[in-house]
Amino acid sequence: MRLIFIIFVFALVACAATPKDIKPAPESPMRAVDVIWGKSFVENGTSQFLKNSPVVDADVVYLADENGRLSCLRLLDGSVVWQKQFDAAWTGGPTLDGDVIAAANINAQVMLLSKKTGQLIWQAEVSSEVLAPPKLSQNVVVVQTNDGKLIGLRRSNGKVLWSFSRSVPLLTLRGTGEPMIVGDKVLAGFSKGQMVAVSINDGKLLWETVIAMPKGRSELERMVDLDGFMAYQDGTLYVASYQGRIAAITEESGRILWARDMSTYTGLSLFGDLLFVSDTEGLVWAMDKNSGATLWKQQALSGLELTRPIIFSDQILVGDADSRLYWLSKADGKLLGRSEYFDISLDAGVNSYTDLIDPDDEYEQGLFMEKRGFSHAPVVTDENLLISYRNGVLALIANATKP
Repeated sequence: MRLIFIIFVFALVACAATPKDIKPAPESPMRAVDVIWGKSFVENGTSQFLKNSPVVDADVVYLADENGRLSCLRLLDGSVVWQKQFDAAWTGGPTLDGDVIAAANINAQVMLLSKKTGQLIWQAEVSSEVLAPPKLSQNVVVVQTNDGKLIGLRRSNGKVLWSFSRSVPLLTLRGTGEPMIVGDKVLAGFSKGQMVAVSINDGKLLWETVIAMPKGRSELERMVDLDGFMAYQDGTLYVASYQGRIAAITEESGRILWARDMSTYTGLSLFGDLLFVSDTEGLVWAMDKNSGATLWKQQALSGLELTRPIIFSDQILVGDADSRLYWLSKADGKLLGRSEYFDISLDAGVNSYTDLIDPDDEYEQGLFMEKRGFSHAPVVTDENLLISYRNGVLALIANATKP
């Protein structure tokens, strides 16, 4: 029955992606960008529900895609250092630590691989899909599965050390939050709105705090998943839920320091004393991390499906579901401009199958339009920005010039 509800939600998302429902870009200056390189890395696009974000490590980039390929690219020019082909689509990762990579696939298999060559070190099967990047400590690999489990695997061989579980509601967002390792604790959010800390050594529950309470009569109204990106600084954890609250809690005990109503499925970003959030209505917020007070709110992007805000120099960047990249002032949220996908892909000299669809064929456009948006929030690397789109295009761009 739960599977039927999830499929129903997918159908609603697909229907919402038709061209007539896409909101035009708000009035803003066009921003030219310097495209350093670009390439198409997945021929048939990527899912908006997966969190296989590119990971930058010094002078290379690691990618795990839906074709089952794991790639290591040179950051300088996008050329291939090595590639390994596996049997199943990746659904979580990659995560880097020391000289290894951890990732998980659609068959509920967790793998540890060599960062230098991509060679498999070990493989372990868990109870369900892992839809978020694994996390690694010195001795343990932690994964969060789609059936409500946190599982600790021995880093040396992949054997299960412990398992912790919470019940899963009938209807949830497609995905899980990314667990976080802080000292000897694993911090994780669950789909009923609760945040937990367990011991990384044995999975024993240390504390549990309710961030959001389900409300309403329908299963849709009662969804309160802690599915977005969390942030941690100086003993305080910042979390946000879907149709619930954003909150600051202590890492030691889970005590809530402050909380306010807000709904987001992408999570938040922390920069100094500021928190930045894109909510489900398309509003971008800047808040004081110590109190949760609003410092500014940008409403120009209302109605758009936005990525998590990213801090790039003195600006805030968000991408939308129709592949536009927006530049906002970090100081006051003013909309400074936007960069269009077609300009970036043209400068990069790349395209993908969705660019070849007949623009006059409403059926084809409606079927594939969701593949044109951002697959993840942009990744900042030194002075450059790595951006990936759902249609499989990856590009490295320098800071935007003035409009």
